[in-house]
Amino acid sequence: MRAFGKLMPFDEALKLALEAVKPIDRKEKLKLEEALDRVISEELVSPMNVPGYTRAAMDGYALKSTDTSTASDEVKTALRITAEIFAGDVKKLILSSGETFKIATGGMLPEGADAVTPFEDVEEQTDTILIDKPIEAGSCLGLEGEDIKIGETILQSGTFLHAGHIGAAASIGIGELECYEKPMVAIGVSGDEIAEIGETLGPGEVYDTNSYTLSAVVFKSGGVAEKLPIVRDSVEQIEEALSSSNADIITFTGGSSVGERDLIVDAIRNLGEVIFHGITVKPGKPTLLGKVGEKLVLGMPGYPTSCLTIANVLLTPMLRKMSRSEYKADSNLVEATLAETVTSKSASHQVIPVKLSNGTVKTVFKGSSVITSMSNADGYIELPGGISEIKAGEKVSVTLL
Repeated sequence: MRAFGKLMPFDEALKLALEAVKPIDRKEKLKLEEALDRVISEELVSPMNVPGYTRAAMDGYALKSTDTSTASDEVKTALRITAEIFAGDVKKLILSSGETFKIATGGMLPEGADAVTPFEDVEEQTDTILIDKPIEAGSCLGLEGEDIKIGETILQSGTFLHAGHIGAAASIGIGELECYEKPMVAIGVSGDEIAEIGETLGPGEVYDTNSYTLSAVVFKSGGVAEKLPIVRDSVEQIEEALSSSNADIITFTGGSSVGERDLIVDAIRNLGEVIFHGITVKPGKPTLLGKVGEKLVLGMPGYPTSCLTIANVLLTPMLRKMSRSEYKADSNLVEATLAETVTSKSASHQVIPVKLSNGTVKTVFKGSSVITSMSNADGYIELPGGISEIKAGEKVSVTLL
């Protein structure tokens, strides 16, 4: 058996991993309905005013404000109702003094009018309204260009698009946005003991779990997953998989430890360089990072909980940087109270699965080899190396899964 050299501190490993990542420069045009949670790669400048005309902000009556200047409780101003305007009407109407037009919300303000008064603020008669107070010019109006002005920049390049951004683009008639492509992640699993779902398990075999959990992490972190065929315990097969993939990141699980048959590190050394191998994180010590050409290769433990742990704390931040969506790192954090004291005798950075309930968390870690350590968890807490205890009742930051 080969032994690890000196383990690299987790914080240093994360720093090196992020330094090795280059944000994606490839771009693609996307329809608005496809652009949610993507990063725009262009500045979006409005070619028009929004709204493109002055309109009623409420259902009511369009009028000349000067006609109401003397209105009071004692001497009410009477205006004749001579027309009605609905939203979308384009008929040319001119309002004369002494008149009012009934108008719906969104209706275009007619020429001659400079205000709208709501239905509930007037006394309605058969074909007349009575007004008991002066109405100020501009009342209850949405002015042309009030929302967006022609020439205004409404989206900066690099903006992570949410629903409001999509709506802003639609409001100026833009149906497509140029965005950065998602990073491509090839997911490889190595081991003679791994079987595909759907096959009958033979003696000593287990189903491929890691491809599916990693695909979910990649999707959630802004990437596109490509599942590779299972690779058997052969340096040549691993090298072929590394050489033939065009992915931005290649992940391999099950061959990053230090046994004679853990061959990923040998394949990477043959084709490129190893950046680190072995880190002070628990679970996940055998993790390695290398580079083959322009491709990053992340070797991860085969045990399901160890693999998913490394995916959360290392692969996810790498993908967020690569996809230009780094700010999302804080969006999955919540604060909770620790329901039980957590202790550690290890100097490693520990990642501990937890279950949330009414603002408190309990640990649910069973072991690195069992997937239910994570499937029973709502998130995880981190215990940095050198900290031996977090007491019950203390506040902790929980990263949601």
